[in-house]
Amino acid sequence: MPFEMELQETIRDYVYGHLPSESWYNINFYPFIEDSNLRERLKTEFINARVIYKMFEGLQATDELLLAQIKNSSNNVCFYSRSSIKLYSI
Repeated sequence: MPFEMELQETIRDYVYGHLPSESWYNINFYPFIEDSNLRERLKTEFINARVIYKMFEGLQATDELLLAQIKNSSNNVCFYSRSSIKLYSI
């Protein structure tokens, strides 16, 4: 059963109020990846992980939910290529 609409809105406001704007991702997120489809896919996966993290953070997760939060808590994104390693912090 889904949460009531008011609770859904509260959760969305909390989660997305703590994430960078779309324009931040367009400028800062993997700017060196020339393949736009790959860059968008990585951006989507990263945002999904951050949304999950923020939801568990808002719930003040404990036990197994805390473990799920920790798995999604990285503030660093690392990209490896044959010629370089780049680390971005958000």
